[in-house]
Formats: sequence, C-alpha cells, structure tokens
Amino acid sequence: QILVGVNDRWQLAEAAKALRVSILKRHALSGVTIVDPDTTYVEPGVSIGIDATLEPGTILEGSTSIGAGCHIGPNTKIQDSTIGERCVVLMSHLNEATLMDGCRCGPFANLRPGAILGPGTKIGNFVEVKNAQLAAKVSVSHLSYIGDGEIGEGSNIGAGTIFCNFDGFTDRKSVV
Repeated sequence: QILVGVNDRWQLAEAAKALRVSILKRHALSGVTIVDPDTTYVEPGVSIGIDATLEPGTILEGSTSIGAGCHIGPNTKIQDSTIGERCVVLMSHLNEATLMDGCRCGPFANLRPGAILGPGTKIGNFVEVKNAQLAAKVSVSHLSYIGDGEIGEGSNIGAGTIFCNFDGFTDRKSVV
C-alpha cells in the first residue's frame, strides 16, 4: 500500500483510480475476468467468485457478493446484493436484492430492496421487482411490476402485469 496526499479534487480522482485498479487487480488475480478495467468499478467490500466475468460499465458497491461463474454487465449497477452462482445480470440495476443460483436478469430490469429470486428464475426486460419473493423457475419476461408479493414455483407472469396493492396507506401482499 502507498500513502498519498490529497489536496484537491484532481488528486482525489487519481487516488481513487489507484485504489480501484488495485481492487480490480486483486480480483483478476483470483480468477475474475474483467473485460475493461477502465470502466469497471468495484468497492473494497465486494466479493466475487472464481470464473465470474465483469463486462464494461459494471459497478459493484457496498456488501455485494457475486457467485462463481456469473456474468455481470455490461452497464450494470449492483448495490448491497447477493448474487448466486452461474447468474447473468445484463444492463440492470439491483439494490438489496438476492438472486439464487442460475438466475437471469435483464436487460433493463430494476430489482429493489426485498427482491428475492429463487433458483433458475428469469427476469426480462423492463421488469421491476420490489419486496417480492419469486420461487424457483419463475419467469417474468417483460414490461411488468411485481411489488409486495409471493410468486409460486414455475409461474409465468405475462407481459404488462402489475402487482400493486397499495391503497395510499398500506402495502398488501399479492400471492400467486
């Protein structure tokens, strides 16, 4: 480690870049493929499993954990989330979400706090999930909002579906 002084915003940017490169190098030497280190950002508290791939534009923040064999990005931001093994997250935003093994998410999905995807679940394009548990092998292919719900194993949620049981005061749970 090197100690550097920071006296202005440019020096701060240079110090941040040096730290970022150090973190990426540590992951790469541990078996993570980083396609473009210049556009990939990984915070110090993130863990990444062997044989994972980080595409350009990937941002991993907080206490995020990425499982072995995952493919993340491009253009994906994941905050404080747990991603199981062999998952694909493509051009999406995840915040406090959990994906179990073999999930696929995106493009353009938004998984908000409390989103839990069971093994083999598929979230397609322009899908938002908030505070909902999806069992194994659920498919929500596109243009849907799943909020405050439980979706049973093997369910297929069609395009344009909205689960929203908020009466202005209380969220109620939808169960399928």
